[in-house]
Amino acid sequence: MNDIALARDLTRKVGAWLLVDAVHFAPHFLVDVVSLDVDFLLCSAYKFYGPHVGVLYAREGLLESLDLDRLRTQDQRAPSRIETGTLNHAALAGVTAAIEYIASFGDGAGLRERIVAAMDISAATSGGWVRFCSSLSGGFRE
Repeated sequence: MNDIALARDLTRKVGAWLLVDAVHFAPHFLVDVVSLDVDFLLCSAYKFYGPHVGVLYAREGLLESLDLDRLRTQDQRAPSRIETGTLNHAALAGVTAAIEYIASFGDGAGLRERIVAAMDISAATSGGWVRFCSSLSGGFRE
């Protein structure tokens, strides 16, 4: 894995934004954009059992500062300003379902707490991820 803290220091020194591709990180480790201190973070939901949907985190205010080629009929405020048309609502529901499924393996008061607990369980137990994947494939067979 790359040293994100070092990359952050280097980008700040030259006034650049930090974009992190977390497509292989997100399915295995907890993503915390605040502690990573990134400007942009990308991943894909299919890597954590969701549909083929790209996920973009952008630090507040950065999307508004980008000069983008876009459909002028779209809302000019973020996040709509980076969309090219009608959202794929069915796929977005699939992303939500995948996240909720992962969270179902953990305990906690809110979604984030359940996700944290689920990721801790899979990391702490040698067969945790195997059991998780087995239960997922079992669900497909039902």
